[in-house]
Amino acid sequence: MPLHESSYGTPAVELIERKLLIATAPIDFQNIPPRFTHLKLIGSVRDPSANVHVGLRFRFNNDSGNNYSSSHGELDATSFTGITDITSSYILFGRVLANSVSIDAFTVFELTIPDYTNPDHFKSCVGLFQGSDADTSAGQMIGYGGGVWRASTAINRILVWSDIGAGDFSAESCVSLYGYL
Repeated sequence: MPLHESSYGTPAVELIERKLLIATAPIDFQNIPPRFTHLKLIGSVRDPSANVHVGLRFRFNNDSGNNYSSSHGELDATSFTGITDITSSYILFGRVLANSVSIDAFTVFELTIPDYTNPDHFKSCVGLFQGSDADTSAGQMIGYGGGVWRASTAINRILVWSDIGAGDFSAESCVSLYGYL
């Protein structure tokens, strides 16, 4: 049976970094090269709206059809909440802290997209997020999420945005896209 192996210790390659100097929406990674096996987004983001937190959304290849399914779970000091969406025009991944919390509070996340060019299957993603909407243990949240884009097309574009208003992210938000061989 043929087996594809990559060398041990192959480092990730940062393809694009978006660090915002002003509030901007969405963060858009275009022309993603097909020469890697996996992609990873790593971010530290905040929404400028007058909310405590809002949703974090992803879309691939600017496909706005109802071709996505997603779920995420969140654990805070008092409860666990799970959300599933089986027919949507985006992947709802988790929560982003917004302007009703401390000005220095940002949500951090990692989202992995394995085998993003394989034409033989739908594209899936999975990841973690964390934030603190208060200076007490009750305001801590950690979560996980993931989803499926029901398309076998190679991913060449990723949009990232929040789900309130224009979908802006605050200044100093930063998202990086990495490729793994």
